[in-house]
Amino acid sequence: MSSNVKTLWLQAEQKQEAQRVANIELRQARIKYWQAGDTCLWILSDIGKERPITFAVVTRAQKIERMEVMVFREARGDEIRLPAYTAQFVDQTLTDDGELSRHVDGISGATYSVRTMKRIARLALLLDRWIMPNNASTVVGAE
Repeated sequence: MSSNVKTLWLQAEQKQEAQRVANIELRQARIKYWQAGDTCLWILSDIGKERPITFAVVTRAQKIERMEVMVFREARGDEIRLPAYTAQFVDQTLTDDGELSRHVDGISGATYSVRTMKRIARLALLLDRWIMPNNASTVVGAE
């Protein structure tokens, strides 16, 4: 992706909304992302059961184009890496009530990993919503 590295500076209200929508506590002041046109790449991590899992999420026009597990550090649950599983996230959107637009299947023995992946998907879609030009009224601190 030929792109520009950008930074989204987070305001207190955005951190609160991320907590509400994605159930993720954002402690950092900023999030870096890569943008080419209306396509963005987000590298995001969250705790699975005990350790962080790092994801790459490509969003475009408030939809997920692709979602991959970059680094899996847990002892179990790595089935979320499988292409058949990650394909469930393609074309997902964020509903008005902060949920993914379609059901995502669980995986026996990977409950925490699945929950983490769904949280990251919701967070990436929320971040995408904040930085897109048609949502300029809600964008605070995007550069």
